[in-house]
Amino acid sequence: MRGESSNSIVQEKCEEEDLDEIEKELFGEVVSAQVFKERQKPEVLKKIVKRRYGDVLELDEEEYANTITTLEDDVFAVIHIYTTFVKDCTLINRMMEEYAQKYPFVCFAKITWEDSNKPFPEKSLPGLLIYKGDCMVKSLFGSEALPFLKDIFPGLLN
Repeated sequence: MRGESSNSIVQEKCEEEDLDEIEKELFGEVVSAQVFKERQKPEVLKKIVKRRYGDVLELDEEEYANTITTLEDDVFAVIHIYTTFVKDCTLINRMMEEYAQKYPFVCFAKITWEDSNKPFPEKSLPGLLIYKGDCMVKSLFGSEALPFLKDIFPGLLN
């Protein structure tokens, strides 16, 4: 009997630690039972629990439009318009793979210039379009794109 109660205490402690980890993951903090219950309401959960991305999405023109129009208002999206034979495009694709893991609440996506509606000349590649929600906040082309993603963008998120 004595062993069983100490085992159940250990199990409860582990479950509490697991819950604490889940709370930290969802809310960024451990919260009281009352606050946790309040945050379970659907309208509150929608505001608190952000969609996680974690990968670079490969889009075609239709998926690009759909992705942008369905972004939540506070979500940043980085869209890379690229081609395989431009060196900076290859570097940006690699950086975006890394950033997608590091910043899972940012939507990173790419679309080939050929699959896009070709909004600018191919010689302007790479192209980066930065959105917050469905509003474009910045567009960078050619030699501006790589330095922005490499040096400036991480500072905006930290």
